[in-house]
Amino acid sequence: MSILSDWYDEENFAKIYYGGVSGWVSKQFHKLIEHGRFSHVNVLLEVGATHGQHFPYVKHSYNKYILSDLIISPELMKFSSNPRVSIMQIDITNMFQIKNHEIDRLISTCLLHHLEDVHPALAEIERILRIDGVADLLVPNDPSLLWNLGRTLLTFPRAKMRGWSWNQYWEYVHTDHVSDIQTINRDIANYCKLNSLEVSKRKFPLQIFPNFLTAYFRITLQKTA
Repeated sequence: MSILSDWYDEENFAKIYYGGVSGWVSKQFHKLIEHGRFSHVNVLLEVGATHGQHFPYVKHSYNKYILSDLIISPELMKFSSNPRVSIMQIDITNMFQIKNHEIDRLISTCLLHHLEDVHPALAEIERILRIDGVADLLVPNDPSLLWNLGRTLLTFPRAKMRGWSWNQYWEYVHTDHVSDIQTINRDIANYCKLNSLEVSKRKFPLQIFPNFLTAYFRITLQKTA
């Protein structure tokens, strides 16, 4: 089993990522990405849903919610009992299962930094969004002082309790987080200059914080034409 599959195993992921202080912080950011989202939508797509951890924080109404990931976990399948929820295996860089202009809102939490190149994902987001549709992307501000402090003081100790060594943990970090926030922001800005997406970036938790003390960005893309 690879270092990444070890990490994303449901038992490890839940106890390391969603335990203790790091778990509390994570839940606050899932809540914050929904800030200002109240309007009913027809079709809502979440890409990279992992185990469905964001689903409970979506409070606005919808006709259909597509929960998707590259690997469909048993935890994600539990949501299939909801008649308005569909479970689909989807790659954000090639969402062939989704029709053009089908999606009113797309959600992606902590996914773009796993991609070496975000351009195919942006092209697919542009294709599937209806005009005036939005994509809310939660992207970790990594690397940053706050992220590395959090890893050292919060996440690694919980990983250590699960039997991970320091070297194993940092191997995971460097294998899993392949694109930094500067590259992601630059590539999104360049893409939007030439295409029909508009971008607005909102730092969490407060705009007044300098970048090195910002944990996440919520990057909202809107389809304009």
